[in-house]
Amino acid sequence: MAVISVAEFKQNIQSVCSNSQAVMRVQIISETKRQVRIRIFLANRTFVYVYYSSKTEKTALAHIENNKRIFGADNTEGIWHWHPYEDPQRHDLVDGKITFAEFLKRVEENIKK
Repeated sequence: MAVISVAEFKQNIQSVCSNSQAVMRVQIISETKRQVRIRIFLANRTFVYVYYSSKTEKTALAHIENNKRIFGADNTEGIWHWHPYEDPQRHDLVDGKITFAEFLKRVEENIKK
């Protein structure tokens, strides 16, 4: 699978967020040709932190509340896993890739609870 550019990654994030009623604002924290850091502010006063590097293919997604990760997903060493709401320190391995759309959907479902 080809590595996607930072611009393509960022465009995907913004597209997914534009279709979410939970998202209030998307802020690019930092961006270079090889990496981007994004903060997505949510209606419930929490936020999602997104990191992507096209050089290492690392993606990290975290739902943050009170400066703590309460949920997450990433591909440490190329292996995708969830950090579930029940225990954000745990690693629940998955086959395949976790998309940002899938991640945000789980965040939205948790917010509705």
